[in-house]
Amino acid sequence: MPKLDHPPRRPTHPVIWCICATCGFLAMLVVITGAVLFTSYMVIHPHVPQLSVGFAKLDHFEFDQMSFLIVRVIIILKAENDNEKATASFYETEFNLDFEGNKIATLGADTFDVGSNSTLELHYETPSKKITLGPQESDVLEIGVKQNEIEFGLTGHARTRWRIGPFESVKFWLRLECKLMLPVDKSPIYPRCTTRSK
Repeated sequence: MPKLDHPPRRPTHPVIWCICATCGFLAMLVVITGAVLFTSYMVIHPHVPQLSVGFAKLDHFEFDQMSFLIVRVIIILKAENDNEKATASFYETEFNLDFEGNKIATLGADTFDVGSNSTLELHYETPSKKITLGPQESDVLEIGVKQNEIEFGLTGHARTRWRIGPFESVKFWLRLECKLMLPVDKSPIYPRCTTRSK
């Protein structure tokens, strides 16, 4: 019976062994890193940081027969981080203050951090700005003056993420839609407006 001749097997090249070993090491490193992050998340269970309106006041108010409105509003935003072991970063912060769709001011901030289980206050004083109102807007304002309460809108967004050592979480959008019913007599209010995460 004839015998089949098999070609001699070539030894595996050392480079192939190195590539396989490197891939195995990287795969193991990814698994370990994922396990560490998952364990850290389950142990710490971080909450999404939030922004809220802590204080608002109509500091200056003028309205004449020519339907010109001039206001100055003081607002304090509170950046809250309820995580006991994670630092929170806030960035791309931008909120618009308006009356009946007429923009009064933009409230922004550079990137900032809030330590674990801490709160940071952002103080804003919008500059006086003359706004020309239409007939319907003037009527709304006059009603508000009679009731000693004018409604302003504060809307906008910010982004946030928490950080534990070298590890950072995914990024979250924080969106705010708040009605500020400000007394004409300059009394302060303490709204319960808080951002919603997305």
